[in-house]
Amino acid sequence: MCLAVPGKLVSAEGEGLEMRGRVDFGGVSREIQLAFVPEARV
Repeated sequence: MCLAVPGKLVSAEGEGLEMRGRVDFGGVSREIQLAFVPEARV
């Protein structure tokens, strides 16, 4: 199951299928996979 939870992208690194980032969800920070949103920018 996939949830759409709004968050703030605070860092992004890598390219293509290896693109990862860190998102802040109201004080809770999580590492996420960005492979399906290559246009994501900080």
